[in-house]
Amino acid sequence: HYFLLCLFLFMMALGKRNMEGAERELFSRLLAEKTLRTQTEFELHRVQSSHALPRKKQALQSVTSPSTAPTDRVFQDVGGETGAQCLETLVEIGHREGWLINANEVCFRRGDALL
Repeated sequence: HYFLLCLFLFMMALGKRNMEGAERELFSRLLAEKTLRTQTEFELHRVQSSHALPRKKQALQSVTSPSTAPTDRVFQDVGGETGAQCLETLVEIGHREGWLINANEVCFRRGDALL
């Protein structure tokens, strides 16, 4: 019986060690995601503040949801004088976050509506 007890304790210790390793890995991933999110929000704020909108447009945009307002402003600024710079910033953010698709992945068919 003593051997079984020692084996059981050893297996419990090994399982606990594996679980702690998995928890640390998941926590590391969480921190990496939060870091990426913070950097992206900083980039959007930087673009937003460098392309300040007139008071009227800001008042009208206050009706939009808070989660999409900064992104909406960035996309509105793309059409401005520094559209190329804003677009480059958005492309950098897209590559870094992994939501930007390559041009060779896009396929248009006849009759598709384009924005």
